[in-house]
Amino acid sequence: MQLPLVPQGPSGSKYGYTSAGIQVDEIGSVYRGDPIYAVDVRFDRLDPLFKKMLKEAEWQFFIPGRVFATLLWQSGGSEFAEGNSFIRYGSEDGERAYAKVYRCIVITARTAQHYSKCIRISTYSGQGATKKGLNQKSHCMLFTGDVAPPKLSNETKMNKEPIQMIPVDQTEKLDPKSRVDLAKTFPVEHNVKVKNVGMISSHHLKRLVQYVKECQ
Repeated sequence: MQLPLVPQGPSGSKYGYTSAGIQVDEIGSVYRGDPIYAVDVRFDRLDPLFKKMLKEAEWQFFIPGRVFATLLWQSGGSEFAEGNSFIRYGSEDGERAYAKVYRCIVITARTAQHYSKCIRISTYSGQGATKKGLNQKSHCMLFTGDVAPPKLSNETKMNKEPIQMIPVDQTEKLDPKSRVDLAKTFPVEHNVKVKNVGMISSHHLKRLVQYVKECQ
């Protein structure tokens, strides 16, 4: 599924085009005739700092501990369905997909295969690891600054040490409720647009990688 090429129009406008050239005349409706159509479309434009890495530069950017932002897609029924999703798509059979910018951490870089094994940073809608259904034992806190913030009162089973991230600049400070699921790794292709966010502290990287191995 491709990303939108045209951003949302002026404030209050309710029209645009999907990357397939399908015209959206109202939020939630579209000229049919194509099996993929837009639903609640938000044609936001990615930050110009999001760029594709040149193949010869992959080995420098995609390294263990790199924290980057990228646009991730997932089917409906997840936290992707929140109102701040970048764009939403629906199909005629009722299935939906959501895209949203997330920060990710490189755990293992497969430069020869042009992808990295990553974990995703999330606040779980501000709930941290207290969100219903989460395994707190496979989560840990990620923080910026010199001192980790306190855990939430109900995160009693999240017993792993916090991991420090060194941001590329002050605009990339993490929310105090930022958490990573150490049990869920996923591949990120090196040909997608990414934005540099920072690096995991060299003092904490070995610990993070070990946590991931233990939780797999």
